[in-house]
Amino acid sequence: MFLFALLACHNDDAPTFHADVRPLLEQHCLSCHIEGGAAPFALEDWTTVDAMAPAIVDAVAERRMPPYSYNPDCRETYGSLWLDDDTLETFALWAEGGYAEGDPEDYVAPALPEPPAPLTPDLVLRAASPYLPDTDDTDDYRCLPVGEPLADDLFVRGITIDPDNLSVVHHVILYAVPPGDLDALAALDAADPAEGYACFGDTGLTMAQSVGGWAPGTQDEVLPEDTAIRVPAGSRLVLQVHYYTGGQSDISADRTAVGLVTLPPEARPDYVIATFPVVVADLRIEPGDPASVQTSTQRLPIDGLVVGTAPHMHTLGTALRTEVVRADGSTECLSQIEPWDFDWQRSYSFVDAVPLSYEDEVALTCVYDNSPENQRPGVEPRTVRWGDGTDDEMCLDYIAYLVPWTGGQASGTCAGYDTCAEGCAPGDAFCGLACAFAAGESCGYCGLEGLFGDCLTGACEQDFNGLGLCLMGCNPDPGSLIGCLHDECRPWFDAYQDCAADKAGACLDDFVGCEEIAD
Repeated sequence: MFLFALLACHNDDAPTFHADVRPLLEQHCLSCHIEGGAAPFALEDWTTVDAMAPAIVDAVAERRMPPYSYNPDCRETYGSLWLDDDTLETFALWAEGGYAEGDPEDYVAPALPEPPAPLTPDLVLRAASPYLPDTDDTDDYRCLPVGEPLADDLFVRGITIDPDNLSVVHHVILYAVPPGDLDALAALDAADPAEGYACFGDTGLTMAQSVGGWAPGTQDEVLPEDTAIRVPAGSRLVLQVHYYTGGQSDISADRTAVGLVTLPPEARPDYVIATFPVVVADLRIEPGDPASVQTSTQRLPIDGLVVGTAPHMHTLGTALRTEVVRADGSTECLSQIEPWDFDWQRSYSFVDAVPLSYEDEVALTCVYDNSPENQRPGVEPRTVRWGDGTDDEMCLDYIAYLVPWTGGQASGTCAGYDTCAEGCAPGDAFCGLACAFAAGESCGYCGLEGLFGDCLTGACEQDFNGLGLCLMGCNPDPGSLIGCLHDECRPWFDAYQDCAADKAGACLDDFVGCEEIAD
C-alpha cells in the first residue's frame, strides 16, 4: 500500500541512478553486494543495476532488503539497517520515472562512517575438520562443535565470526553447551557421519545458551569495558551455520572460525549479560489461517536492565512483537519484527536499556501465515504446534539483561548463584529462581530440571502435589508458569522449596552441572 500511494504522486523531476540511487546503494547495500562479498551478486555498476532495477525496488519496498526487520518505532538499536521513509520514497519514485540512469557527473559519494578497527581475538576456534555443505538441500543447517570443553570460565567482551566459504555461509549463531548437556551433544555428533550434526531451529539441546552471531553486513560484537558474557567452565562452544547452496553444484568445504576477545584469567567484569526466553509454548496454528495470532503475557524472574533481544520463529512466522507491561498498565516495546524472515534472524542491542522487575510482565505476540501459498513444496497446510522440526513452529524472544557480577573468582555453570541467593529473604523461592537465571540461562534450566526431578518431587511429594494442583488451576498456558509461581502459587512454591532445600543434598544426580544450587 505504501508503494502504491507513492506511485500515485507523480514527480516530473524523478530520481536517477547516479544522482540519487547509487549513493543509497553504496550506503545501504554494498557491504554485501560487492564482488567477492556475501551476497550472490554485486551491485557496483550501472549495467547490473539496470538489469535488476525492478527486483531491487521490490525488495526495498517490501523490506526484504536490507535484511533488518526490527522497526525503530519500537526502540533504537545499534547497527540498524532499517531504511527510513525518505529512502523508500526515492526508490519508489525512481521506479515511477522509468529507472533512469541519469548523468554520471551528478554522482556525489555518500558520507560513510569509518569502519571499526577489526577485533584481535585471543582465542580462535574452528570445527575439527571442514564441512562440505549438502548441495541437495538449498538450506543446510549444521551444528559444528568447536574446541574442547573449557577448563575455566570465559568472560567474553568481543566476538568476531569469520566465514571460511563466504559464498555459502548465510548466517551463524554461536552457542555454549553446559556440562549437563555434553553427553547429549556427543550423542548427536556421533550419530551423524559428517562433521557436526544436522540442526534446524537451534542446537536441539535443552540448556544451550546463545553467545553471539553473524550475518552478512553485521559488525563484530564488542561490549562495554565493564561488561562481559560469561561462558561457564566445562561448557563446549557450538557454531550453528546456515549454509545456502542456492543450486550450486560445485562448492568447496567450509571451516568457519569464531574469535573471542576475553578478559585475562583473573579479571572479572562489573556486569554480565544473562538471557531468558519469553515463549508462547502452547501454539496451535490452524491449517489455512493466513494470519494466526498467538500471544502470551507472563512474569519473568528478572530484576535488571534489558539491553537486547533475539526473536525466533520458524518459516511460517510473519511478525513478532514483545513489550513490557508495567503494573500501572503502561507498556514499553522491546521487539517489533515485521516482516519476519527466518533466514535473517539475528539479535538486537538497545541504545537505551529498559528496566525490568519482578512486578512487571512481558507480553509476546507472534503472527503466522499457514495458508496453502506459504508452505514448503509438497507440504499441505496442517495444524502446527511447538517443536524443533522444519514443519513445526516456535514463538520466543530471548531477553538479554544486565546484572552485577557477584561471583568473584568462582567458576562453573552457577558461579555467582550463592552470593545472590544470600540476599534472598528466608523462604523466598522466587528470589532463588531469579538468582539461578541471573547466574546464566544454563544454570536456570539446570536448576529447574533438578528442582522438579524425580528425586525431589518424590522426597517432597506432599508439597509437590499441592504445588501441582495450584499450577493446574492457575493458567493452562505453559508460558505463564513463572507468573503462577510468583503470584497465585507462591505459598505452595515456597513450601516446596523449603522441603527441597532440606532434601537436595541427597539428589545431586539431578543437578549435574549445577550442584551449587543443591548444596
